[in-house]
Amino acid sequence: MILFEDEQCIIKENYLSESPLDKIYYTKDSILSFAQTGEGPDENIMPRLMQKKDESNVNILDIQKKQIITKSLPKDISSNVNLDYMFLSAIQTKHGYVVSGLLDKEEPNTKRYALFDCEGKYVKSFGDFPNDGNNSGGKSKTFAYQGYMAYNSLLDRFATVASSGAIFELYQIDTIPTLIKCYHDIYPIYTDDRRSGRNGIKHGKENVIGYTDIYATNRYVYALYSGKKLNQHTNAGMIDAMLSNDVLVYDWSGKCICRLVSDIKLFNICVANDDKELIALGWDDDYHLYSFDLSKVISAW
Repeated sequence: MILFEDEQCIIKENYLSESPLDKIYYTKDSILSFAQTGEGPDENIMPRLMQKKDESNVNILDIQKKQIITKSLPKDISSNVNLDYMFLSAIQTKHGYVVSGLLDKEEPNTKRYALFDCEGKYVKSFGDFPNDGNNSGGKSKTFAYQGYMAYNSLLDRFATVASSGAIFELYQIDTIPTLIKCYHDIYPIYTDDRRSGRNGIKHGKENVIGYTDIYATNRYVYALYSGKKLNQHTNAGMIDAMLSNDVLVYDWSGKCICRLVSDIKLFNICVANDDKELIALGWDDDYHLYSFDLSKVISAW
């Protein structure tokens, strides 16, 4: 979920609607479609929110098209960048792009991340997968450790969290990306699943749902963490497992400085630029937007 304070709106993914992305004006109770599915030039096959590019534009990635699209709030497309390979998540940096989860690179890829230049050309891979003792191949690990990424342009650092287990990593990018901090507290539980020749994994019953959203300001990284197990393999069961009351706050050295506990179960989060307000999509008999005052909390950090 991405916040545009001046426009008083947020852009969020919508998993249960014909519109894959929504624009919500939170002071007007107005919801508009922000993307259309399809194969046309202005449509997306598999869109995901990537990051705020600036105060009036957002980056969207289309996994199936191997494409990164920059779109303004009025929905005008200003650029399309085609990447050499399919990927699961990405961020734009000063140097080009960092992606996590290369899926169709021909040679064996044992690294978790990759650098691409501004034209979308592959540069190099970096970053080892966590040493989880699982002997599955690189493609399986790619699926097991997929998640969310956030970028700090002032420090040229990115944070990444996994959607299974409890995995947090922080990198300094520069010319040679360097791991600054990592927490590998709980590993995903998974096995290869190659039915009908597909690349994929099957999670074990004891697998823990990990981080379900991430948001970054210039000072902090906010990560919504579940820690639940998936007991029902249905949409309702998945949503229940992803809802969480816990937001972990990290500084940009990788130190976990606080755990915020909400009295509402949260699904997505975003934070004001000054860190004084957290806006979240939460659940209380139905989905609602909630605002949390952090001004007194951050003064203690």
